[in-house]
Amino acid sequence: MDITIVGAGPRGIAVLGRLLAWQHHDASRPLTVTLVDEFPVGGHVWRTDQSHLLIMNTPAQQLTVFADASVQMAGPQRLTGPDLASWATTETARTFIQQHDYRHQTAFLNDVAHLGSDDYAPRALFGVYLQWALASMTANLPANFQLIQKQATVTEVKRATDGHWLLRATAEQRPADRLILTTGHYLSEPTPEQQHFTEFARAHDAVYVPQQFPGDTDFSAIQPGEPVIIRGVGLSFYDYVTLLTSGRGGTFHRGANGLLSYQSSDKEPQIIAGSRRGFPYYPKGTNQKRYGEQLQPQFLTPECLSQFSPDAPLPAEKLEKLLKAEVAYVYYSRLITDRYPALNLPIFQHQFTTAADPLRLIDQLPIAAEDQLDWQRLTHPAENLQGTADQLAYLDPLIADAKRGTKTGPLTSALETFRDLRETIRQITEAGILTPDDYLTYLLLDYTPLQDFLAVGPPVIRVEQLRALIAADIVTLVPPEMRVKTTDAAFSVSTPANGHALTSRVLIEARTPAIDVNVTTNPLIRQLLASNLGHPDQRQQADGNAYFTHALAIDPTTDRVLNAIGQPHNSLYAFGIITESTHWMTGLSPRPGINDGNLRAADRIAQQIMTGEHTFDDPLVN
Repeated sequence: MDITIVGAGPRGIAVLGRLLAWQHHDASRPLTVTLVDEFPVGGHVWRTDQSHLLIMNTPAQQLTVFADASVQMAGPQRLTGPDLASWATTETARTFIQQHDYRHQTAFLNDVAHLGSDDYAPRALFGVYLQWALASMTANLPANFQLIQKQATVTEVKRATDGHWLLRATAEQRPADRLILTTGHYLSEPTPEQQHFTEFARAHDAVYVPQQFPGDTDFSAIQPGEPVIIRGVGLSFYDYVTLLTSGRGGTFHRGANGLLSYQSSDKEPQIIAGSRRGFPYYPKGTNQKRYGEQLQPQFLTPECLSQFSPDAPLPAEKLEKLLKAEVAYVYYSRLITDRYPALNLPIFQHQFTTAADPLRLIDQLPIAAEDQLDWQRLTHPAENLQGTADQLAYLDPLIADAKRGTKTGPLTSALETFRDLRETIRQITEAGILTPDDYLTYLLLDYTPLQDFLAVGPPVIRVEQLRALIAADIVTLVPPEMRVKTTDAAFSVSTPANGHALTSRVLIEARTPAIDVNVTTNPLIRQLLASNLGHPDQRQQADGNAYFTHALAIDPTTDRVLNAIGQPHNSLYAFGIITESTHWMTGLSPRPGINDGNLRAADRIAQQIMTGEHTFDDPLVN
């Protein structure tokens, strides 16, 4: 049997690992697997040649591609391996790096010599780990197994006359009995506004950087000291700021007061940044959690969720209330331990989890107003910040709390709740217990961007650096509801709170490309849709209108792609980012010790291919 995996990033390697494990278990049938990607193994996001300044936002011990004992799956537990941090401590890691001619070879050797389990590794080093993982998995291939690796772009797939697949990769056409799509992030077609900005920049000797990966950007046209507008203050914003400051020779120094200051290189531009929310992503705290450690839901328990079904859906209002209760439970538990030792913590926790309205219980406690969790201020902090002094005053306690750690800092521990509840939200998504209306208006449009803002941020060091850059007048954060337009010869940025506009000849879109199969530039996905071999996932609202979720339509229980009339292909699977919104938070790399959904999906696909069967599980039970 011939299998082709399109995409050699974490998910492609994970599913290959599960196919290998199944073949080791039963090698009676010959198997040829072709792993193909436009980029070297690791894929685009984890390129080993990208700037070493770009770091991950997940601790090294929480990254793997190996299925461990926590993963509930049908397949054999044969191929296990270390997480990124554990791998870095081995002589194997050092030897592997020395055997390859990496651009950052010396830096990589330094990384593995000093990387701690709670450190945030350079993205390029994770690319090296992925390459080693593939080499390790395939060092001793099972009988009747052949692996072919190809660096090429798959542009077309079609059905052959015998019902199998024909793939066109660059100039070559190849057959496949089974096809697994693990394509990662791709660029999107420009919006009319973005097309206008591109044409404007071309006509006026300006610089427009569209939505793309920061590590791909050429900054040579940006002059020292000139103003640069950055639209978006999420993860890509931190990357751009790093490349335009440290990347141009600026340095940070920690003073006796513990704060960072910035020493300019005189080569960085003046950065003007903003967004609709008007405040950058919150910092990730110092990790204190060990292997597999997660907070257990107190309200969104399996018993609670078992009350709901597609016929008796979970109302969005109730879900939101339960989520806020989960966050508040952790926050006040840490706060009482930290600042209110006179309060009895076990009594508080019992009363909170059994109260009809737990959030109202807080009003009865002797907790100072300034210590109480203000949801509006937490989620929209910039609304109350007037200028640089206010911004620094808000950042300082965030930084201090984050540095205390994910099990100690009250706010940081509370925000970690969003990460630990991701599997619960995935289960809710896949069980279909939200109405299509609530799925769109609450989960996709409200909750997902909110949890990104609060819990998908950069390591705290990046926020410390941002604070120093704001204090040094290198970065200016403009108020919420940032608007960008073009004037006669420049880009102009304004906000409702601004009485005047700021202008620049440089505009950078610091937003990651949209995860949307309807506007992707991925030639294979576009061809699948155009040929009706696949179609975008669509939901019907109560008023009769329909909306696209941005995902490629699949059967979520088997990961099989649905054709234009909704029928699943029996030999075409999609896994990961192109299924975002059918599944949820698919862009995350697998995490060890937590029964990771990515690793379960990898085995689920491998099981179907290798046995023709699938072990169906209730998503609210796993």
